[in-house]
Amino acid sequence: MGQPSDGPLENSTRLGVEVPLGPGETVTIGVIFPPNPLDSPIRVESVAPVEITGAQVVGIVFADPIERSIVGAVGFPPDGWDTQPVEGAIIQPGQEAGLLIGLQVDDGIGQGVIDGIRVRYVADGQAFETVLHWTLRVGSDYPFASDGNDS
Repeated sequence: MGQPSDGPLENSTRLGVEVPLGPGETVTIGVIFPPNPLDSPIRVESVAPVEITGAQVVGIVFADPIERSIVGAVGFPPDGWDTQPVEGAIIQPGQEAGLLIGLQVDDGIGQGVIDGIRVRYVADGQAFETVLHWTLRVGSDYPFASDGNDS
């Protein structure tokens, strides 16, 4: 597999997202996946956290339309979204896609953190790996977090 700096997908954008999350809740964080800059399709092999502490990934999928993909929605995946698995997904030339990541905080932990997203993909018949410099934080340590008893 290629080195993190290899390949055509842009990996220089740094992103930080913080979403309040009460005990027992699941949240979906949506972000825009880097666009395909090539004249040929890219096939995504996998998308996974580089480092995760205090949280569990419920799932990771691509979503359409991308205009709705930057969210902190309750549940995973949010109702009414067209989604597809990341494994084997084809990103056409110039195409952007919404990436939805479902998270839960571990029991007894106030905050969960994902530090970096590793993407393995094939472009022009060659395998690449890149790390998206995204930090996603969820938990009850935020002032607007639910206590799990909202009515």
